[in-house]
Amino acid sequence: MAANCTTFLFSCLIQWEILTSLTVETAANEIGADRVGMRLSPYANYTEASDSNPEALGLYMANAVNKFGILYFHVIEPRMIKINDKYETPHSLLPMRKSFKGTFIVAGGYNREDGNKAIADNYSYLIAFGRLLLANPDLPRRFQLNAPLNKYNSTFRIRSLATLIIHSLKILLNTKIALLVTGNKV
Repeated sequence: MAANCTTFLFSCLIQWEILTSLTVETAANEIGADRVGMRLSPYANYTEASDSNPEALGLYMANAVNKFGILYFHVIEPRMIKINDKYETPHSLLPMRKSFKGTFIVAGGYNREDGNKAIADNYSYLIAFGRLLLANPDLPRRFQLNAPLNKYNSTFRIRSLATLIIHSLKILLNTKIALLVTGNKV
């Protein structure tokens, strides 16, 4: 839709509002708003399809989905770029975070230090670690121990995903076994 919206922004915002309203409202009505979230990549630029004003789009959508009371709004920042040995992004999601009334989640190249800073600065409620988690299925433990991290390798994405699923199942099973041994309900 974004590729067709560069000239007729007002018309596209109405189309986007209708599409979002139908999708989010339907999901919220069917399964409950407390079980619905939305992921938005306003800065995405794939196959020359990008939004001419991603900040305005993100802010508009944050306000638009507020009326449904959904659980979370997950926004993807543009890929961080390295400037003087530090990863930074020239854009800010803070206006979107301030507008959205539910749980706000960000993603976009965060590491442990950047994620902790974003939480401490009230920039976001949660940080999503996509590629970093795929490369390190035990990421929370590595963060806890300040252990070295594996580098993300896109050629091993499927293998990493399978490893992540297997690792998650092991943790789940071990947790259930531990709860059963202690007499707590699962």
